[in-house]
Amino acid sequence: MDRSANGGPSDLELVERCQADDTAAFQVLVERYQQRATRLAYRYVRNQEDARDITQEAFIRAFRSIKDFRNESQFYTWLYRILVNLSLDHLRRNKMETSEYQDDLMLRSQTVAEAQHKRTNPREELWKKQRQVAIVGAIESLPDDQKTTVILREIDGLSYEEIAQVTRVPIGTVMSRLFYARRKLQDKLKEYVD
Repeated sequence: MDRSANGGPSDLELVERCQADDTAAFQVLVERYQQRATRLAYRYVRNQEDARDITQEAFIRAFRSIKDFRNESQFYTWLYRILVNLSLDHLRRNKMETSEYQDDLMLRSQTVAEAQHKRTNPREELWKKQRQVAIVGAIESLPDDQKTTVILREIDGLSYEEIAQVTRVPIGTVMSRLFYARRKLQDKLKEYVD
């Protein structure tokens, strides 16, 4: 996002203002990316409160080091790198119990299924719920580097170049990680492919 929806200043203009000690400009960046950043963190940690904490910490770190930002990448790519690193650190520190995670996922899936029950066939809804659980489980089972790459590409829609900047690896490595991750996902989800 180079400019806000209402034609406001670009990220680069805001970063330059931040580097000149304009804290209001940083607040605009926070408002612009806070929801997106929280969604990304949540995809890793699967806990809304932890995701908000990680997002807040990412913005604090970005604010503290904004003067070091050299415009070698876009602001959100730089912020994503911070978020991904914090999320992975959180996961390493607080290994989530698989059964606890699966229980939480099933509860959320049931709530969605109940809300949609009146509009769809129950068998079809059950199949969709099982497929959703399988997809999330398959992504969760990937090694961290492949999981990160898949989330950034398939869910957040980042380009290969942006993923390379976030993960600090060459584009060829991004492509390789995606290739192997997609292959693993395809194998794990073959019964759900239409």
